[in-house]
Amino acid sequence: MDPMDIVGKSKEDVSLPKSTMTKIIKEMLPPDVRVARDTQDLLVECCVEFINLLSSESNDVCSRDDKKTIAPEHVIRALQDLGFKEYVEEVYAAYEQHKLETLDSPKATKFTGIEMTEEEAVAEQQRMFAEARARMNNGAAKPKEPALEPQEPV
Repeated sequence: MDPMDIVGKSKEDVSLPKSTMTKIIKEMLPPDVRVARDTQDLLVECCVEFINLLSSESNDVCSRDDKKTIAPEHVIRALQDLGFKEYVEEVYAAYEQHKLETLDSPKATKFTGIEMTEEEAVAEQQRMFAEARARMNNGAAKPKEPALEPQEPV
């Protein structure tokens, strides 16, 4: 793959997290099998190339449907078009599971069940901002402190 194959991106800008990939690789192999670093790098490159291929084909499927947004159905059809029919059932099942998990997640239900007053929310937000500033300025996280009392408006 040429370093500038992806428009406007260098090869280093488009990759997968090495620690995650290493974990996946180790989980797929017996515990007594070791994988050389250059082999891990090659596997990551192959995964990136596969994602690029699948994305491109998904975009083609999306365009043929006169759509502007790639939907999960486009990805599944792209898998079929690329000759990966044996994976479609498993991918579809993973997609269905993902939909169920995101529906049940706290982020999916917007602000329901929050038992915090506006003043408490503002104080918590200020505390989080202060923590983030401390990390930015000192390079280390500031220990958690109890929420600040709401300040009176000036």
